Order: sequence, then C-alpha cells, then structure tokens
Amino acid sequence: MSQQVYPDFDIVDPQVVNGTVIEASAGTGKTFSVAAFVARTIALNDDIRIGNILVTTFTRNAAAELRDRIRRRLVTLERQLRAGAADADDHLAADLVGADAAARAARLSRALREFDTATISTIHSVCARILAMARLPAVGDGDESDLDRIISEVVNDAVISEAIRGNFYDPSRLRTVVEARLGSP
Repeated sequence: MSQQVYPDFDIVDPQVVNGTVIEASAGTGKTFSVAAFVARTIALNDDIRIGNILVTTFTRNAAAELRDRIRRRLVTLERQLRAGAADADDHLAADLVGADAAARAARLSRALREFDTATISTIHSVCARILAMARLPAVGDGDESDLDRIISEVVNDAVISEAIRGNFYDPSRLRTVVEARLGSP
C-alpha cells in the first residue's frame, strides 16, 4: 500500500480546497505555519473575520501557544504592511506588501481589535461549546439517565457495525470500556 505524499506547505501560495490540516513532528513549524496562514487569510479577505476562523489543537498549553503566536503574527504583519516594507526574512509580508497593503493592514488591525472573538482552543473545548450551543448536556453535565441512554446507543451501534464485519463483541464488556474512557478521557 503506497502512502499519500502531500506537497510542502507554501504560505505564499497555499493550496487549500476546503480547510487545512497541518500534521508534522515536533519542531517542524506547525504553529508558525498556522499563525501565518491565519494572518494571510485575514489580510486577503475582507469578508473573513477572526471570529470566523476555528483553530484547534490537543492540549491547553498548545492552544495558549497558538493564541499567542497568531496574535503576534497579526501584529508583526500589520506593522510591516503599514510601513510598506517587509522584514528581510518574512516571505509572507514580502508577498503582501504592495498596492493593497493599507487595506490588508486595516483588516489585520480589525482582527487584532476583535481577537477575543477568535476560537483558538482545544478540541475538547470546541466540542463542549458546540454541545452547549445545541443545548445538549456534555458528559458529566447531564443527568445519569441521559448518559446511560447515550452509552447504550453507542455500544449498540458499535456491536451492530462490527457484527456486520464479522466481528462479535460482548456488549457488557464494551460498555465497561466506554464508561472507563468517559471517566478518564
């Protein structure tokens, strides 16, 4: 089985069809790339506000780092565009400085003023927010009968879908595993 090879991410000309997933080892520039991509997207699109962008990660520390790096990237890019000159090592700013630099800087300035509306957080936090908006109980926030019903449905669905594939599981053991995972996500 051959492994899918993706082109290197190019911030000056990102090939994005419907969203972007950045997956790489530690220290490879994921946070740098995400911050640059958010700044570029806002600078180039008058109809996209910082509150329309969703950035998720796994841990609270990573989410805090992303918030800080995105904010700093917005500040440095906005400063360079206002000055009409890019720092020598900033390829993104060099690409964006030009005829529309003032409008792009204004969009970045607006994003900085509205930065508190940005959703840059953990996957768990985003899911909890979606459940709250839908007025659904999060695990541990609803009553036990709702939780019990949901676990039963999940176990039943899993047992049926696996049985179709020829795999048979004891529903009570599977339920125990699900309950243990919910107790320690």
